[in-house]
Amino acid sequence: MLTSRICILAITLAGAVHGTTFGTNLIVNGDAESFTMVDPLTTDGIADFAGWTRTGDVFRNTYMLHGNFVYITDPGTEAFGSGYFLGGDQASTQLTQSIFIGDQSVLIDSGLVDFQLRGWMTAARQSPTGAIDTVTLGVRFLDGLGHNPGGTGIASPDQAALTLAGSPVTAQQYSDLRVSVGVVPTGTRSLDVSMAGVRRGELNFAVLENHQ
Repeated sequence: MLTSRICILAITLAGAVHGTTFGTNLIVNGDAESFTMVDPLTTDGIADFAGWTRTGDVFRNTYMLHGNFVYITDPGTEAFGSGYFLGGDQASTQLTQSIFIGDQSVLIDSGLVDFQLRGWMTAARQSPTGAIDTVTLGVRFLDGLGHNPGGTGIASPDQAALTLAGSPVTAQQYSDLRVSVGVVPTGTRSLDVSMAGVRRGELNFAVLENHQ
């Protein structure tokens, strides 16, 4: 299982906050708390999530003390809600959403808008030498014509990072806080957010909550 504790996409100004958009988490339903189960008789399983377009069988799982993919005692979970996103058994799984920020075009085109993308990204594998599933959270900055003037993203720890950490991953997970910061490119009018996982081993990836 590869887990990633979803990330914040916070758009802030270099100076004072202006308007209602900036200084807040712009990702909708990043905590997996708003969902509709595909099978309404279940509490964990495949679900559709408000604000997201789903590709593949993305699950909604609840935190547990033991016996589940992510435990309520894992780092950071004290700040989260009752559940999280969990990828399915396919080779790849994806959630996407689009965020319009064109109402702040004057400030964006003045180069005054900063972004921060951050989150707990978690890796797991079945054995110390097994394949590591991966998960990423990416943002593409799009102009009014759909052209891409730039992007940013964060990803789960790779083998090099795990080696530096003493390769602590076996059947459970290793979490690390990943952060990307910068300036929103001039001309940006919308943001394409993509949360994607690739399954290489026998474990699933998960994307956990958005830290508000």
